[in-house]
Amino acid sequence: HPGVRVVLGGPGTGKTTVLAAAAARRLGAGARLERIVVLTASRQAAQELRRDIIRRHGGAEVGARVTTVHGFALGLLRELGDPGQDLRLLRAPEQEQRLRDLLEGEGEQTWPEEIRAASRTRAFARQLREVLARARQLGLDPEHLAVLAAEDEVFGSVGRFFETYLTIADFDGALDYTGLLLAGTSAAEACRARFDAVLVDDAQELDQVSANLLADLALLGLLVLALGDPQQRLGSFRGASAASIASLRRLPGAETLRLVTGHRNREGVAEALARIRSRLD
Repeated sequence: HPGVRVVLGGPGTGKTTVLAAAAARRLGAGARLERIVVLTASRQAAQELRRDIIRRHGGAEVGARVTTVHGFALGLLRELGDPGQDLRLLRAPEQEQRLRDLLEGEGEQTWPEEIRAASRTRAFARQLREVLARARQLGLDPEHLAVLAAEDEVFGSVGRFFETYLTIADFDGALDYTGLLLAGTSAAEACRARFDAVLVDDAQELDQVSANLLADLALLGLLVLALGDPQQRLGSFRGASAASIASLRRLPGAETLRLVTGHRNREGVAEALARIRSRLD
């Protein structure tokens, strides 16, 4: 059925099993697997889930699109983007080296006197990468960063450097992970003709930009089924936020369901965990 459904449950309540069963049920009803997008938090989880869906469906499917949200966005851009542009995904070490090159090219005078000596160091480039990454995860552009900086010279300089970084990255087709998702969001309209449903496991590991991409797909009319546990989160260091699940639950017509029975632990352990979780709600 179309719409947004968010399924909440603790560890061992069967969230991944529900997702695999939902995909298999759609296939059994005549849907084509290449029109279903299944998103997970890691490549390993994607491989395991792909095998489970194929096993339940009873045969190999070369069109299975089971991947991470970043893998989905990159595939979407390669399908819909300019075939003459070679998109490259910058991983953290490459992004850090690019920042160091830009810092060297711009020179110390770009930065306030109090941090000029630090601007030549590897540690400064690493911290600058973390600041820019978090700004992107929060959906901030250089103009927003400049406004937030107010009278702070350091963050004002970061905002100006941010603009330079994005301009050069656009010029040579290089994307960091968040830039990839932002670009994928701009291509969301084309998904209406390609996909019917998006199923998401471990939705608590989404950052806000990823959640915005899913919201755009839902508003286009695609079915979105997101399963997660708002009380756990492993990827906070890279922007995963409980606000992501909350934003999906606020979408028009969204329905929230709960899995309450644990299947992983013995009864005593399950009851203790349930009491702890009730105190966290």
